[in-house]
Amino acid sequence: MKKRMRISSSGELASMQRALIQQAEATIGEVMALFKAEPPISALSRLKFEKITTDGIFGEHLNFAEFLNQTLTYLVCLYAGNVLLKRNPMEEVIINFGTAPGHDVSSYSGTVICECFAATSVKSNEKLKKDILRLHGNPTAKERLVFYYSHNADAERSYIEKLANQYKDVALWSIPFDALISEYK
Repeated sequence: MKKRMRISSSGELASMQRALIQQAEATIGEVMALFKAEPPISALSRLKFEKITTDGIFGEHLNFAEFLNQTLTYLVCLYAGNVLLKRNPMEEVIINFGTAPGHDVSSYSGTVICECFAATSVKSNEKLKKDILRLHGNPTAKERLVFYYSHNADAERSYIEKLANQYKDVALWSIPFDALISEYK
């Protein structure tokens, strides 16, 4: 499934954001019904292994674990795309959702490149460092950014600052949760 999108307006991003939030609401309803209908271990098994919900943008069938990971990362990508559009409203943005090849978000010209993620910790699997290294020193980009949401970002501030000081050519954007779900204007 093609998960590369060319975006030209904040309105397009807001529409996708609303779709993700609506699907999250529907999925939580489905999960609550599942827990009422099934023994707990059976419900957990179904959440992990069965495709019980759909992706809010592409309609792809997913298990709950995939849904959690993709939905929050997609929200980070949409936020990053909106930042790029605000900075240069005359240039379209490319978003590579999921495992699509290329940088997660970039300006159409490729002069701005971004990696995006949501994680319980920026240290998990060295995600923040790996994304920084993927962008660091890219000779064609004028600007390199990592957008991320981590519930523990404040507690990991010294680690984040150390990486920011070590790789000054990559800007790090920690996104508050409320910003991920605020509609774009």
